[in-house]
Amino acid sequence: KKISESPLTKDKAGQKPSYCVVTNCTYDGVCYNAKEAQDLLEKTSDRLHFDEAWYGYARFNPIYADHYAMRGEPGDHNGPTVFATHSTHKLLNALSQA
Repeated sequence: KKISESPLTKDKAGQKPSYCVVTNCTYDGVCYNAKEAQDLLEKTSDRLHFDEAWYGYARFNPIYADHYAMRGEPGDHNGPTVFATHSTHKLLNALSQA
């Protein structure tokens, strides 16, 4: 109700979202199944952005299968455009040799 009454959205009713953002893995450690999130969100948006600032290491451990944005076949162009952002400075410990 609050969204529909907002002056910022009153002319937007019925429009398809142009961009969805998901914070995946949160600072608190909540990790979403990115494949399931994509399956749900691609029904309403053509562009998905997974903010994985704390989660750049996920692809390198099988325990996180399907829980990060850059998964699947690189040549598969079906579905939405998927973006992922990582913050190297937040992952320095994961990149250390010790």
